[in-house]
Amino acid sequence: MTQRRRIQDISIQSTRKKKNATKPLTISERKKKSSPSAKKTAVKESNIDESYEDHLDDEIIESSNSSWSRSRLWVLTIIALAIVVFFGGGKLLHRASVVITPATEDITTSSTISIGVGDAVGDIPGYLMRIDEQVTESIVADSFKEVSEQASGTIRIFNKESKEQKLREETRFESDSGLIFKLAKGDGVTVPPASGGEPGFVDVIVYADQAGEGSNILSPDMNWVIPGWREIKSPKFETQYAQSVTVMSGGFTGSRPVISKEQSNKLYDDMSKELTDRLGAREKSEVPQDRFILFDGARVVSVDTTINYSEGTDSEKSQATLNGSVYAVLFDRQELTDFIYDQSPLDREQHPGSTLIANGFDDIKIEIQSLLSLQTSSDIVLQASLSGPFGVSWIADESEIKQIVAGASKKSLVGGINHVDVVDVGFHVRPPWRFVFPGNPDLISITNKQKKVD
Repeated sequence: MTQRRRIQDISIQSTRKKKNATKPLTISERKKKSSPSAKKTAVKESNIDESYEDHLDDEIIESSNSSWSRSRLWVLTIIALAIVVFFGGGKLLHRASVVITPATEDITTSSTISIGVGDAVGDIPGYLMRIDEQVTESIVADSFKEVSEQASGTIRIFNKESKEQKLREETRFESDSGLIFKLAKGDGVTVPPASGGEPGFVDVIVYADQAGEGSNILSPDMNWVIPGWREIKSPKFETQYAQSVTVMSGGFTGSRPVISKEQSNKLYDDMSKELTDRLGAREKSEVPQDRFILFDGARVVSVDTTINYSEGTDSEKSQATLNGSVYAVLFDRQELTDFIYDQSPLDREQHPGSTLIANGFDDIKIEIQSLLSLQTSSDIVLQASLSGPFGVSWIADESEIKQIVAGASKKSLVGGINHVDVVDVGFHVRPPWRFVFPGNPDLISITNKQKKVD
């Protein structure tokens, strides 16, 4: 027979599950739990739970306090680093740059000057530059002919005697290399006497004694004597002599192309232009622009008046050659600047310790007379005219400027600095929060805002 259960013994369970839900007690379990022994056990368990919860709370508080301490440490560290960078780093990075606008002056010059070239002494030194160039062309002629031609060129005959000297036709001249050239038949010449301590001179064309290419002298730096005076032991051998003005060219023996005069003239014009262009290009590239300046009126181009012909590699062609040179007088930029300024009424003494610099030479003109004299002498005094407006700047001594601004406040320099050759001043101090310039002048850089020089 099945035992019947009382309703009190039936446990009631929730139909819904709860997270961490405690299982319901039966009525008998509840009575057992309410017994005195059960109550003592519950008190002990409760005390243990409370002690554990207190321990957990203490750990949470300690963890929170530790995190806050670490945060405060980081903040203090960052603040300390910022202070070090601001004061210590700012000192290490303390630099300054100053831009100076220099004082300027304008000059207008117009005068006649003497230029000493080489070892010669004049108002201002000039520096000779010579460039030689050659152009060669192959030509085709309708026919050829056998020719025997003499070389020729121009020499300058000097006379140190107090009386003029007449030289007859075909007077001989002997070069340093022993070649003999003569005055043309029927062309005697009179050489002026010396004057003012300088020998008289005259330019003449001379012709080689022998035909052929062996008499061509491609260098104009050739000295000549009159062998006739030596042969008769005349003292005039020492007082009358000559120097080359041009090269000796045109000597040729062999087959020469026959071309029309019109073709010959065109060939010469084309070759002469090419030669002049080449000389000009070399001139520009070979002048040291950082130191020297070349004026158009201080140069001359000399091109041979005749074309030299020679046999080409092809039997139907011939080689045409034309030689030329450029002679120029260069001027040192600083020497010319000082000379022009010192010729003006302006006073250099008003700018103690400052350096005089030219703002440009675009408007200055120099015209030199007798430039062809450079073909015969590298030591000569040339006369020239100098004119045009000219601007200069006075560059203050950098060390002096540094001493003025070192340790000064930025505010004190807003209105400029007290210096005769400083018109305006700009500056930059690093780091930006520094209000004074470095006390050490070596930490200050100076730049001069000078006008552009050509």
